[in-house]
Amino acid sequence: MFTKLKLHTRTLVPWLTVLLILIGSVISYYGFSNEIKKTKLDRTLKFQENFYNNNLHDYFIEVFATWKKEESANLKQHFNELNEITLKNLPEIRRKVVIDKIKKNDQLANKLGKLSDFFNDLKVCVDKKLCDKELADSFFKKRIEKFDKIFSSYLEN
Repeated sequence: MFTKLKLHTRTLVPWLTVLLILIGSVISYYGFSNEIKKTKLDRTLKFQENFYNNNLHDYFIEVFATWKKEESANLKQHFNELNEITLKNLPEIRRKVVIDKIKKNDQLANKLGKLSDFFNDLKVCVDKKLCDKELADSFFKKRIEKFDKIFSSYLEN
């Protein structure tokens, strides 16, 4: 009887050891991946917090309010000068004129630069998988698309 028990123990102990190691590995993996996810969420929430606490939200509103005001004034000013060629290029012409006015305003140009830096930092954080893409998209995707649509060519220069 002791021989059978000894034989079962020699067979069972290694298998139980392997099974416990596998179970421990799975638990560790899930704990580690949850910790990584939490860290990514925290970093992304930090970006969101910085956007509001460092006046970037106010800069965003101010830059776009200026954009709308200047674009509207520019359109009224040049409305009588429109011809067929200008009509085709009107959006680009208006954008260039307005961006030139923003460039000449040092404070506004500085705010635009800070916004650009912020959005670029967020993009790097998401691209390098240090921030959570889904959460970042929820907070910033529409703003970034709007910002890029209007200011990307200015910022590339």
